[in-house]
Amino acid sequence: METKKHELLKDSPYNLIIAAFWSLIRAKPSIEISIDELSHTAGVSRRTFYRNFKSTDEIWELIFQERSDYFISECKITKPKNFKTLVKTFFDFWVFEKEFLNILLRNRKLDAFLQFFLSETRKVMSDAIIAKNESEVYQEYVPYFIVNGLCGILVKWLEDGAKTVPEVMVQVAAEIMTSDAFQQK
Repeated sequence: METKKHELLKDSPYNLIIAAFWSLIRAKPSIEISIDELSHTAGVSRRTFYRNFKSTDEIWELIFQERSDYFISECKITKPKNFKTLVKTFFDFWVFEKEFLNILLRNRKLDAFLQFFLSETRKVMSDAIIAKNESEVYQEYVPYFIVNGLCGILVKWLEDGAKTVPEVMVQVAAEIMTSDAFQQK
């Protein structure tokens, strides 16, 4: 997304609206938040809201992009080299983002976010698990399979209260990948 000059100013209406949206969605579902309430909380007019955003969906998209970019930057720092280190990086990240995931769940935005997240992060996660000498089919399909599987495990982890530590989640994911279901018989 293109960064606009006013987005960089801390107290710009743009940033005030995003901050107000965050404040409100922590307290109640976004479907219950009117543009009037959001504008009032941000200290701006409805007109100013619509000068900056088409709808609250646009704010959600910005939030999705920011979290995806944040995960990508974490992967660039940790540089996962294989499946286990990828799973560890993945769950280390989400342990600190549990509140965000719960907000998405309460707002029925988790599925939309995960779709967005997968499309934005698939490349960086694929680089950790795909050897360059693997077959073309393997390189093309395995990243989708593994990355979507990780997101499925993430949803189950969240439904279970997000209590299991990343090291155990690595063991869970490794056990799934080596289970009889994936072995030729």
